[in-house]
This record gives sequence, structure tokens and C-alpha cells, in this order.
Amino acid sequence: MRKKENENAEQVNVQQTKMKQTKQKLLKLQKKKQRRLSHHKMLVLLIGVVLVSTVLGMIFYLQYRGEKPLISKEENKAIRMIEDLSLHNISADMDYIKQITGTIRQKDEDTWNAEEYFLLAVESYMDYKDAEAKDLFLAAISHIEEKTDGFVKVATGFYLSNLEDCQLDEILEQMNQIFPTLRVNDWNENIDVILSYTYVVMNEAAGREVCISYFEDILKEEKKLSVSTILNVKNNLGVMYSASGNYAKGLEQSLSVIALAQEKNNAYFEAKASADLSAIYNALENYEKAEEASYSAMEVKIDDPMEAVFIKSYAIGNLCQAVFAVGDYEKGIALREELESLYPDLPEEESYGYRVSMEVFEAEYYVKNGEFDRAKECIINAEEYLDQATSSSTLNTRLLYLLAYGDYLAATGQSQEALGKFKEALENADSDAYYKKIILSKMVDLTTAEHASDEAIKYYEAINQIYDDESSRLNNDYADYCIQKYNNERENIRINEEKIRRRIYWSSIISVLMILLIGILMKLKNLQRTNKMDSLTQCYNRNYFEQIYAKHKKEQNTMNLIMFDIDNFKKINDTYGHMKGDEVLRQLGAIARKIVGKQGQVFRYGGEEFVVILTKTSLHGAEVFAERIRDNVEHFKWKDIGKVTISVGVASNSNEEREEELLLLADECLYCSKEKGKNQVTINGYA
Repeated sequence: MRKKENENAEQVNVQQTKMKQTKQKLLKLQKKKQRRLSHHKMLVLLIGVVLVSTVLGMIFYLQYRGEKPLISKEENKAIRMIEDLSLHNISADMDYIKQITGTIRQKDEDTWNAEEYFLLAVESYMDYKDAEAKDLFLAAISHIEEKTDGFVKVATGFYLSNLEDCQLDEILEQMNQIFPTLRVNDWNENIDVILSYTYVVMNEAAGREVCISYFEDILKEEKKLSVSTILNVKNNLGVMYSASGNYAKGLEQSLSVIALAQEKNNAYFEAKASADLSAIYNALENYEKAEEASYSAMEVKIDDPMEAVFIKSYAIGNLCQAVFAVGDYEKGIALREELESLYPDLPEEESYGYRVSMEVFEAEYYVKNGEFDRAKECIINAEEYLDQATSSSTLNTRLLYLLAYGDYLAATGQSQEALGKFKEALENADSDAYYKKIILSKMVDLTTAEHASDEAIKYYEAINQIYDDESSRLNNDYADYCIQKYNNERENIRINEEKIRRRIYWSSIISVLMILLIGILMKLKNLQRTNKMDSLTQCYNRNYFEQIYAKHKKEQNTMNLIMFDIDNFKKINDTYGHMKGDEVLRQLGAIARKIVGKQGQVFRYGGEEFVVILTKTSLHGAEVFAERIRDNVEHFKWKDIGKVTISVGVASNSNEEREEELLLLADECLYCSKEKGKNQVTINGYA
């Protein structure tokens, strides 16, 4: 009995042990299944990413296969030499550059791109052939594309602007062609050249207007710009605002530069923007703030010796203006002596600018204190220095000189001469409303004292007009502020919505990838359906011709058509076989493509018939292209075939005498060439 009980107990223990083992196996299997599911999810995700990358790569290949680099390594090396010469004054190997330009000249001119025109232009520029250089630089501009080398884009305009006969309106027109092609990377990589280019026009109101527009536009891409580019753009934008009399925006940009420079530990721009603030406060006659900003600029420690000298001299110059204006003569003289000690370390032309300013500030002080002989002496000194000084975007030394001279003449009773100086100063004030008001007020006082009431009224009305314009601008600025505030609020809403979207992104990524894959596959099928190349001739096919032709017709573009086919082509096929016939078609396509180049498009219309669309030339130009194609075919040395000729018809929709379908006109011209004996060109149905 006891034995049986023991056996039953053992069986129970065995069953329990088996149940535990089974349970453990089930748990292991469940965990393994979960891991497999997790692995499957990761695998599906990985496969999706690989498929997307592969398909995108295929699309890129299909779209860009056969596309050659814009320039060779040798041409790029020559361009970098010119870049080093322009930016760092490193001597360029002109023999190497001439070797490269010699190679370029051996190419068909129709194939030259902007970089090649630029190299040829620089060679002529270095050889002092200005007229030839100008033509080549202009040709370079006309060939600039978005993918053109960034330095080449900007340097082309910069070199052009330095030619003696290049006028302001020409420079601005060229800027309006170049700047829209600049990409964010072009700004980041070529900011020094861009600034040098804009300095050429920055002292003119029209030039500042254009530059301000492009600087404001690029700051819309601020997140993609480098810190150095942002600081340079904002700093120069602030200077241009101030030079245009928009001191509020000038202050805003300077304060923005100081904040960013402090955040990024950029001492130079922190000091430069502080000195700019000082210049603005001087213009606004807030001399206390001007002194404070000047000292702030000088307190910043700058490691580079040249940059340190520039900032210190700039800040002391502003400080001198402020202390002389408030009558602190002794402090002004001490500061002047400190500034004079820096002259040997400054470029000579720049030091003369400061010399003019110091003489002017001192002259104004003497005029206020009735020391006219000493004031006259300062004005004479300023006039001598003025011819040797460079114009400054932050301080118009000539304007200040004219004001001081006018004040001296008025104070010494020479009213008419003073009025003449003030009129000259008014012309020099350009678009600076602040200085215009000062000058006009002086002219009102002068003409009133001389009992010239009509003139006084005229000048007073001019002052009122400036105030009206300022009021309008303030209203516009407030409107801009409201719009900016609204846009900022919208941006905050967008950011919050973006956060919500990110939370659900990972839960739906597989679905998104599948949708993307389906879309890409559909895109591939569409690409296959609309394949635009003729495989035999490598010209565009008829399907693509019909698309382009319909597009030009819809947009009512001026179009020139060249239609040609091979004379006696059936005889060639019958005599030499279809292989030779295909070779003739292939070579004919190559000849036409080479001659037409970038000026148009060549299509195989059907069989031995070809069509060329030209939109960048006149009817006469189309005739020239047609004759070149015909002549090249006639004189081409065909292997084992003998002479091959073509008949050509040329038609243009610019001819208002014929209203028929352009394609039909071209076909009629082709038929006319056949009727007249073949191997010739007929234009618009007339010989």
C-alpha cells in the first residue's frame, strides 16, 4: 500500500516537473517569437530604407546620366589661382592660366561655359585689353547657371565693375543678373568676394537699394547660413540702412550683430558693431550714447593686430566727433593725438579720411567759439587731405567738410558762398534724410537772414516733405513690424504642430515608406513612358518634340524651325545596306547636335527626317545654323559611301505674312529645296 502511494507521489512529481519544463519552454518560445517580430519589424524598416535609397539613386542616374562636369580639373585649378590672387594677393601662375585659355580656344566657341569665358576674360584683363575683357565678362554673365562656380559668378561682376568705362546703371544691371543665381553655399563660400562687389556701389543710393534687397533676401535663409556669413551680411546691412538714413533699422542690425558675436565669441564683429552704433548715435546727436558705444568697442580684446588698429581708429574717430560736438576741446585734442599715433599702421588712403574728419570737427568747434582764423586753417588742411582720402560708408567725410566750410562762410558774413557750399552738401547727402534736414535748416536760416523769403519758403517746404516721407516710412515700418509679429506667431504655431507630428511619426513610418515606394515606382513607370531620347541618333525623339513644340506654341514664344532630311536616303539603304544607313543617321545627328549646341534642340522627327527648334536667335540666325549643318554634312568624309547631302527648310513664327502652322511652313520649305535640286536651304518658302 505504502509502495503504491510512493509510486503515485513520484508520478505527481514527474508530472509537475514536466509541467514546469513545458511552461518554461512556452515562455522561451513566446519571448523568441516577440524577438522575431521585433527583428521582422526592423528588417522591414531596413528593407524599406534600402529600397527608397536604391530607387532614388536610380531616378538620379536616369535624370543625370551622361551629364559631364562643367569644368575640367585644370580649369578649376586656374580659377582657384585667380581666387587666391583676388582674395589673398597670392601671385597667380599666368603661364599656366594662358596654357588653359589656349586649350579653351581650341574648343568650339558654342560649347564654352561661364567658367571658360571667365578665364579668357581674366587673361585679357591682366593684359590690359579692357574692351576685349568686357565683352568676355559679359558673355560669362550670359552663360551663368545656378550650378556655375560661385566664385566665378561674383568675381565676373566684380572685375567688370572695376573697368574704367563701366557705369553705375551697368553695374546694377549686372548685379541683377548675377545675384538671383547665387545659392546659399555660394554666399557661405564667397562672402568676402560678395562684399567686395557690393562695396563698389554702396556709396550710391541706387546701389544701396539693390544691395539691401539681396541682403534681406538671403537672411530669409539664415538657418542655412554660416555664422561668419550672417555676421558679415547683418553688419553690412546695418551700415547700408544707416547710410540711407534709416537709423532705426541700422541700430536693430548692429544690436543683432553684437548679440550673435558675443554668443559665438567673435570679438571683431562685437567691436565693429559697437563702433557702428557709435556712428549712428553721432548722426542722431545722442553724443552720450555715442561715447558709451565707442568705449565699448575699444574695450573688446581683438587678437589680430590689423583688425585691432582698424576698430580702435574707427571708435576714436567717432568719439572725437562726439566730444568736439559737446565742446570738450581738451579731450578732443587728446583723442586726436591718440588717433594720429595709429596712422602709420593704417592704409594711407584711410588715414587721410580720419585726418579730414579731425580737421572738420576742430573747425566746427572754432566756428562756435568765434575763432575764425583757426577754423579757416583747419578747413584748408581738410581740403588738402580730402583728395587723398577714400570714401567711407560710415562717415561721409566730404559732406562733413562741406558743412563745416558752409558754417564758417555763414559765420563770417559770406552768405552767398555759404549757400553754395550748403547746396553742394545737399547733393552729397544723397538719401540721408537726417543730414538733408540739417542742411536745409541752415539754408532756411541763411536765406531768411538775407530776406530771400521765396527761397526760404522753398527750403522750408523741402524740409516738410522730408518729414512727410519719414512719417510714411515710419507707418510702413510699423506695418512691417505687425506683419513680422504675425509671422512669428504663425511660426510658433507651426513649431508646436511640428512637435505633435513628430510624436506620431514613428508609428506611421512603415505606411509612409510604402506610399513613397509606390509613388516612386509610378514615377519610374512614367519616366519609362516618356523617355525622350532616340536611341540610334541620341537626338530627342518625336514624342518629346511634340511636347516642346506645344509648350512654345502655348506660351506664344518666338520660334525658328529647321527641318531637314537626307537626299536619296533610300538609295543609300538599297546600295550599302541598312547598317550603313543607320551609321549615316547616327553621324548626321551628331553633326547637328554639335553645331546647334546650347542654342537649341535637335529632334529625330521620323525616318531620315530631323527638326531643330531655335528660340534664342532670329530668322537670319536660324538660316546661318541651317547652312552650317548642310555644309558640314556635304563635306563630311563618309566611309565607303561617298557624298551625302541634305535638303533644308527654315521657318519662323515671327513672320506675320504667313499664318499657317509653323511645322507646315518648314515642311513646305523643305519640299521647295527638294524641288529646286536638293542640297540647299529654303527660308519660309522663298529662295
